[in-house]
Amino acid sequence: MRKNLIIAGLTVWNLILMAALIFFWMNSRRTPEVDATVNLSSPATKAGSAPESSALVGEQNFTYQTGDRLVGEKAPLIVDRHLTLTVTLDAQQERDGVIVAHGGLAHGYALYVQDGQLFFVVRRSNALTTVDGGKVTAGRHTLKATLSKTGELGVALDGKPPVTGQAGGGIAVEPVDGFDVGGDRGAAVGLYPVPNDFGGTIESVALKTVP
Repeated sequence: MRKNLIIAGLTVWNLILMAALIFFWMNSRRTPEVDATVNLSSPATKAGSAPESSALVGEQNFTYQTGDRLVGEKAPLIVDRHLTLTVTLDAQQERDGVIVAHGGLAHGYALYVQDGQLFFVVRRSNALTTVDGGKVTAGRHTLKATLSKTGELGVALDGKPPVTGQAGGGIAVEPVDGFDVGGDRGAAVGLYPVPNDFGGTIESVALKTVP
């Protein structure tokens, strides 16, 4: 009788042990759960990312000053967005240079003074579109440059009617080169030598981007 009880006890123990081993084996083969939550509030994206990334971000407003340089995720998003630049500066006679530049030889835009003339340029897939904003005399000025999602660009000096052009579309790829104020410290967007520091005083730069 005692021998039968021992055999029965061992049998029950073996069944319990086998069930435990099967349970742990099944759990070890389960596919880990994936967190599918997407953060839609992040205002930054990596340089060179797809246009859809900037479409997730709403209106953005930035204020910059001379010497600011932003690259990678810190640079403002410009893919498939309407851009408005508003600049207040004090120009000096025969002191040209880059006011704002974002991008390089392939994609981007720049606002600069060359030979006393104001230029707003846009790069799309290496193609350059240039708008001449007129003569910049010595003294204080307000400039406004715009680029639409469909490629219309314009620049206005001291509240005058804007001079416009057509780039054939908006910015399609986030530029690898960074965003610079007061010079262009990457590859040149326009037809000027780099860094081409601005010779006057830039009082304020405001950038607004809208999807």
